[in-house]
Amino acid sequence: MTQLTYRQYRWQRALQRLPASALGSTLFSKFLHYVDRPLMRASGDRISTPALLLGVPTVLLTTTGAKSGQPRRTPVVGVPDDENIILVASNWGKPRNPGWYYNLHAHPTAEVEFGGHTGVYTAREVTDADEYQRLWRKASQVYMGFDKYQQRAGDRRIPIMLLTPQDTEL
Repeated sequence: MTQLTYRQYRWQRALQRLPASALGSTLFSKFLHYVDRPLMRASGDRISTPALLLGVPTVLLTTTGAKSGQPRRTPVVGVPDDENIILVASNWGKPRNPGWYYNLHAHPTAEVEFGGHTGVYTAREVTDADEYQRLWRKASQVYMGFDKYQQRAGDRRIPIMLLTPQDTEL
């Protein structure tokens, strides 16, 4: 089974302060998906803006729309956890969860692309407190912005979705 990997340099970790800030997250949330989708498509899912600038692993997540039933393709930060992938539904610290979160709840089977690999995964929301803390710490070590987003999200507990590979690889 292909595993998601990444490499992070000290200068990339320092740059993470920008999108983690209130102003930075507002700016990045408005334009990043317009840049990342074509960049990832053109590079065979090997290059994304967050990966280049921040050293965070990015995957292309294809879900089925919760209401529309149509495929929805979104670049998201995917943190490796052995063969599983951690998705943090931070939505830049906004008061509402991102659309892909609702899609995975309605239809937990998703296609994930990274580094030239495409696989089918099953998503589940992490509800166990110990598992949630372990995965949150792991994700926060990769991207410091998650802790800032939780502060800005107020009373909203940011969900974590864990993607587990199905036996089928595409």
